[in-house]
Amino acid sequence: MIKKILKAIGITILVLLFLTIVAAIWAGYKSAGYEETAVPYINKAIPEISKWQPDIMKSYMAPEPLAQVSEDDFLEMVRILSKMGKLISTETPVFQSVNSSSTVSDGSMTLVTYHIPAKYENGDANLIVVLKEKDESFEVYYFKVESMALFK
Repeated sequence: MIKKILKAIGITILVLLFLTIVAAIWAGYKSAGYEETAVPYINKAIPEISKWQPDIMKSYMAPEPLAQVSEDDFLEMVRILSKMGKLISTETPVFQSVNSSSTVSDGSMTLVTYHIPAKYENGDANLIVVLKEKDESFEVYYFKVESMALFK
């Protein structure tokens, strides 16, 4: 009886280990697919977006999130983000996830999420950037700045 229980526990542990390894390999495979396309786009877009000029930011943004924000709210967001000051440097973007979705209003899309540690004139920041695949390139679907400098 105990032998059967131990055998079942052992098999369960092996299955969980196998699933963990498969998940890690799959995540590596998915991130590698975007290393040659998304990372160069991020390395180009972040310095431009970090100039904190509304027209430049809009040129990188996907139309869906822009349609959900009024012009006044967008300008206020840019004003708040400009508290970060000039971009000094960024570290290598870290792949987080890729998601495909389909909605009636937006159609189907693939969103790729990256985390980018950055240094700005007025403090360090963690950037969360969600890119929307568009043909052979990307658009910024979501851009979040996490920094204590925004609260000064």
